[in-house]
Amino acid sequence: MFNRGYGGYNSRWCAREDVLDGAFAADARREGRTFLATVMLGTNDATRMRDATAERTNRVRVELEEYAKNMRMIIARAVETSEIVVAMTPPAVDERRRVEAQRERWGEDWVGGPFEDHRPDVEAYGKALVDVVREFQERRHRVYALDLYAETRAAMERGAVLFEDGVHFGEDGQRFVTEKLFQVLDSLDADPSVPDFPYGHEIRNPERAAMSAEEVFDDHEARRPKEVLEP
Repeated sequence: MFNRGYGGYNSRWCAREDVLDGAFAADARREGRTFLATVMLGTNDATRMRDATAERTNRVRVELEEYAKNMRMIIARAVETSEIVVAMTPPAVDERRRVEAQRERWGEDWVGGPFEDHRPDVEAYGKALVDVVREFQERRHRVYALDLYAETRAAMERGAVLFEDGVHFGEDGQRFVTEKLFQVLDSLDADPSVPDFPYGHEIRNPERAAMSAEEVFDDHEARRPKEVLEP
């Protein structure tokens, strides 16, 4: 397992060539293709500052159109090196807890001050990511979306406490994401060693008697990860 998390980054900085090389390039500890790559970006891209002056100098904010472009580049690189890619939408934000946590950190002067952030349209970033994933799926790449926005919002409405500060997952939140990720993987044909061509027993399987050998080959090719995708 390789952790390539970059604290405080947005999709623009993660889409840099040198950062992508660091995240997905092969190294001496990694033989062959990675089985699973997960990508989760968007929470920082959606950050807005309530103070007008602070918003004008908000360097972490990335608009939706650029966010989608950046995510195409990042997922394309993940596809080149990984059998399966799961792209997770930015989760919902616990705005009440965010206010409490920021006040604890910055004090009472925080409210209305230059440190007060919020994410009023984070849901739109999740929808944009799901659209990008569909583009990859239309090209028959094994890229799947985990809608953490919908999942976390529903869980919070049921009373779950997932975040330490309204944005970053606490222990329960991390466990929640892990469970949701495994649900996605359990729903897939997640064989890490799909060969170039079908096994003989697949071709002559009596349960596939209605399929011609050519159809079996075509079906197998549709399930096989593609090696390269241009951004």
